[in-house]
Amino acid sequence: MRKIDTYGNKYYRRNPYYWKVDIAGNQLPYVEGQDRILVEDLEVLNLKAIAGEFTYASWQLALKNYPLYKKGEKKGNYRTMLFPDARASECGFAFNYTHKDPVLKKIFNDIRWRQAMSLAINRDEINEVLFFGKGTPRQAVPDPGCSFYEDWMGKYYIEYDPERANKLLDEMGLKWDKKHQYRLRPDGKTLAITIEFNQTKPTIGKILELTKGYWEKVGVKVALKGEQNVFYQQRLRANECDMGVWAIGGASESYSRRASPIRLRPPWHWPQSSPLGGVEWWNWYNTNGKTGEEPPEEIKRLYRLVDEWLATPRGTEKYLKLGKEILTINVKGLYLIGTVGLVPRVAIIKNNLKNTPKAGSILSIEYDLWKPYQGDQWFFKR
Repeated sequence: MRKIDTYGNKYYRRNPYYWKVDIAGNQLPYVEGQDRILVEDLEVLNLKAIAGEFTYASWQLALKNYPLYKKGEKKGNYRTMLFPDARASECGFAFNYTHKDPVLKKIFNDIRWRQAMSLAINRDEINEVLFFGKGTPRQAVPDPGCSFYEDWMGKYYIEYDPERANKLLDEMGLKWDKKHQYRLRPDGKTLAITIEFNQTKPTIGKILELTKGYWEKVGVKVALKGEQNVFYQQRLRANECDMGVWAIGGASESYSRRASPIRLRPPWHWPQSSPLGGVEWWNWYNTNGKTGEEPPEEIKRLYRLVDEWLATPRGTEKYLKLGKEILTINVKGLYLIGTVGLVPRVAIIKNNLKNTPKAGSILSIEYDLWKPYQGDQWFFKR
């Protein structure tokens, strides 16, 4: 990297002493340099994309804008591609299992609550409205390529069944108010939750708007509150949110082993930055019980199993057995609820840039996005 300017743009230039050569003995990389340019917002990003200002791009390009990108191909001299993506869910939820409000805490820790909230989501509609039906309604679990994944896991409690959801909430004793508009908490207050989220993620915002409607149909009052990401993360770490919401990447077997098993144990995301649910359980685990809140036995076992799994050689019988048990606990507990996943990733690539990923190649953060495709061997055709 040659420099970073005052705006955070990074400028990379070819290293003439790079050790790699191609099979003909030519020095790599072929291109003289790459510039990573930051833009103000998504609107500017899309305008630059269709104007052909990017050599290649994918991160933050939205499937909903695919027709827009296609329309600009000829003028922008690029091609628009859809690549398979292994992201578990475009939006996932974890309730705050260590909530400071003892009433909400008890509700969130009741499995019937999580079952009901999952059944109340119309994933097929989300898929059609936001992803042209190209995604897969599923829970926030690893992609089917995971060696210990089983088909039932992705489908667990994903059917849209508000009638069954209502029955589960009735069983919990969450009665309706006199107007039959919202349900009541055991203390007589309206059952209301606030969903805070990163306001710079428009796809998540759209999914939450739909989810608000689904959950209010079964009597749960929902307020949506978009926030600046830094502030939102602060509140997650401080155990202040009713629930955590994020795009559920990093769930794959590969990512869990090489980076961290962030989707396999509480708080179901990076605990140092944006814990989604049960942050005080993590604090207890991370400090050997000196701080935080002691979790239930199932969660304690989950922590132990994940630690053992990480220390077990990949592909062994023990490894597969541990992995299956870890996933089973997560799935049946519905600690992290998914919506729609495996949505194709949009990418635009200049027509004269060659040796880039071919159609059908996986382009996913689970596998470091572009990294597997050896950018040092890309070249421009004159």
